Amino acid sequence: MELFGYCVYQIYFHPLSKYPGPLSSKLTSFRAAYHAWKEDQYLDIWRCHQIYGPVVRYRPDYISFSTVEAYKDIYSGDTTTKPRCYEHLQRQHASILTMRDNKAHTTRRRLLGHGLTSTAVTDMEPRILRHVRNFCHALGAGLDPTQSEKDAWGRPLDMADWCSYLTFDIMVDIVFGVSGDLLVDPSQRSIVEDIGISSKRAFVLLNAELLYVGRMDRRLFPGSVSSRRRFLRFVDKLVARSTALSAEEKSRAIVQRLLAGRDAEANGGIPDSRSLISDATTLTVAGMLDHHSSRKLPLIIHTTPATFFYLSRSPSVYNRLVTEIRQRFSSPDEIKQGESLSSCTYLRACIDETLRITPPVATALFREVLPGGELIDGHVVPAGYHAGTSAYSLHHRADYFHLPNEYIPERWLGLSEMRGGVHNPAAYIPFLRGPRSCLGRSLAYWELLVTVAMVLWEFDMRAVDGAEAGVGGGDSMLGMPGRNNPGEYQLLDRGTCGRVGPVLQFRRRV
Repeated sequence: MELFGYCVYQIYFHPLSKYPGPLSSKLTSFRAAYHAWKEDQYLDIWRCHQIYGPVVRYRPDYISFSTVEAYKDIYSGDTTTKPRCYEHLQRQHASILTMRDNKAHTTRRRLLGHGLTSTAVTDMEPRILRHVRNFCHALGAGLDPTQSEKDAWGRPLDMADWCSYLTFDIMVDIVFGVSGDLLVDPSQRSIVEDIGISSKRAFVLLNAELLYVGRMDRRLFPGSVSSRRRFLRFVDKLVARSTALSAEEKSRAIVQRLLAGRDAEANGGIPDSRSLISDATTLTVAGMLDHHSSRKLPLIIHTTPATFFYLSRSPSVYNRLVTEIRQRFSSPDEIKQGESLSSCTYLRACIDETLRITPPVATALFREVLPGGELIDGHVVPAGYHAGTSAYSLHHRADYFHLPNEYIPERWLGLSEMRGGVHNPAAYIPFLRGPRSCLGRSLAYWELLVTVAMVLWEFDMRAVDGAEAGVGGGDSMLGMPGRNNPGEYQLLDRGTCGRVGPVLQFRRRV
């Protein structure tokens, strides 16, 4: 009888009962947790909006919106905060990732800004460029010197793996000031897999808090627990190595800049050293799994292979971009911050289009409404309930973007170069806006531009033939909407997005 009463209340009398959605979503969070486990939650939310419209009750206390107006209302002000479930992700000290209090978050964000000043970013450039050159060297390492340049295609490479190694090396260097060397030393590469495994468990737990009862999550995800422990031990070693650096070397590490910034603060509520080190760890982990915190690194680790995927399958786009890059720069040493790189408008358009069609954080970033309630796109959401918007759902609305499932960089160069149809830049949300927006957006974009430009200046590129030709794309035989498009780079939704492929070959430019 109690179960019957619960169901009647949830369906007919709950404060969110008027909003449409799957019946199971009105009763439990099982559907959301199931699709988190399947790593396709962003597609399930998109499919729900296709069926039920722009407002969907996706969990008993959660509403998903797919409008620009709702996105602005949810994320641009201080009337919402992160859900309580983020507190479960804390290790021992709160980080900017798990912090719910908006004022405390503002203080912590200001401290993080000490590590990303213009001077700090300038100091980072030569180190980042060194890692990008190592990346290019790795791509060319398998080329056969006995063949002519025209025929000397290298071994097939899974770009998701190699871009992960690049990202990790960059982040360990700029955050801790020490070397990661995954690009040159295979012995440590298992740490990337550990991060990916642990991220899946964390995302499922964000959608099913009941799994914490009796620590059922440890029994359901035993491999994830051990992977997380290995990663945290790895981070502790990084912190120890960073602490042992000389004063000059410490000045180049974000974690040390954070500690220096803490010492310089005169306001109250300053976090302790371990909390700031936790933030530095979050910056590093953000590159690999980022559970809705800084989007800087998911941008790099995801968008780089995704861009190569679309270029390898769009000959006209690839040829136009290669021409732009090779005409703009006479040597790879010229590819760095400056006017020449900024003037590569088609390169920027290609990256923007990749971020639109396959955003690095594709699922809905739900926020809890604070006391007083919130008016979201004309809908009153009471305090204590949750609302969010999925970037993938917005980016794939045909009334916002013409031919939303097609890769068309020209849409970002002005309507005169488009194939006609609507283009709404306000619906383009690869980055979180408002008080919790990404601190490192400009730096991340620059890293993307440099990496793609340097690779295409040095190498010709092609997708492999045979069984691995379709790796990274959808499978037309599946029949499941969102997974059946061979021309769309597939995401593994773990809060941020994992990825596989594309498998490509490179040769020295002819």
